[in-house]
Amino acid sequence: MFKSGFRVAALVLLATLFATNLYRAATQSIVHDEALSWQFYLSGPASAIFQTYTANNHFLATVLFRISTTLFGSSEFAMRLPTVLAGGWFFWTVFRLCGLLFGDGWLFLLGCAALTLNPILLDFLVAARGYGLAMAGLFWALFQMLSWLDDRLRGIPEEQLHKRLWKAALGCSIAVAANLTLLMPVFIVAAAFCVLLLRKPETSGLLDTLQSPKARKKGKKSRQEIAREPGRSYTSFVHFVVPVAVLAITFLLVSPIALARSEDLYTGTSSALTSLRSLMNVSFAYGGGSGALHGIERVWSDIAMIFLPVIAVAALVVAAMTARLGHSVAVAAVLFSAIALVGSDMLLVGLL
Repeated sequence: MFKSGFRVAALVLLATLFATNLYRAATQSIVHDEALSWQFYLSGPASAIFQTYTANNHFLATVLFRISTTLFGSSEFAMRLPTVLAGGWFFWTVFRLCGLLFGDGWLFLLGCAALTLNPILLDFLVAARGYGLAMAGLFWALFQMLSWLDDRLRGIPEEQLHKRLWKAALGCSIAVAANLTLLMPVFIVAAAFCVLLLRKPETSGLLDTLQSPKARKKGKKSRQEIAREPGRSYTSFVHFVVPVAVLAITFLLVSPIALARSEDLYTGTSSALTSLRSLMNVSFAYGGGSGALHGIERVWSDIAMIFLPVIAVAALVVAAMTARLGHSVAVAAVLFSAIALVGSDMLLVGLL
């Protein structure tokens, strides 16, 4: 009863957030970046989307904004509709991802809340920008990767596993095509997943079961058939990498990214510490002014400045040292999340 209650509570939370996003999309004034997107790519000829590159052109999202405003008119809501729908996709993915990792207990509800109640994330799930769609694609890809591992451990047929790989490839491609700032975390997570795909599947725990009279009676695979399992890892790798490569080439050919100049790109603030401080501040900005709530936000921001990097590095070390990477969905989830955060930071620092 309590477990089902947690699931219902999570559904109520996510449905409320989605309804709130719909309301905000219809009532909020246009912000600066949205106005630029309108001026550069939505108010003029559609060809500008494919012929002009600026950092404001979140390519896939911009195409969807153009389609939406063409179909539903020139309004704030029509412009933001693709982002709001991407937010619904993100909420549903979070619901399924937390169910996969935590079951139906209180951790399930806590995970849904922790992944969706960040103020800056909620803003980007409304604004007519590419960040919301990119986050939805990234989390969808992560969910499909972990579901692939879970399905493989449960003995799901290879044909069904391939569908998971195609969906994961699509999610990665959507994330990058919607916003190039996610290129680094997507690349790192995809590379880690490729390592997992190329690992030899665990079969030792199945051998005794497969040799039992009951297994032989049902026509289960023999030891010789199990011995051929490693060859399927390469096949899985191909089923993930080939769609990613095809979609990446399509993006490069269709989008105006080849026209980008160094002055069209930006790397953020002058230091990694300043960027982290800015991210923490906006992530706890539930209030305003200088009242008690603002003070509480500052305290939590200061704690997170130390706590989150330490936890990310510790999680990465522990997960990397764990021998159950290919045999535990939870370990894989921790590793993918930690390596995306730590690896992206290291790459950004190295490129500055």
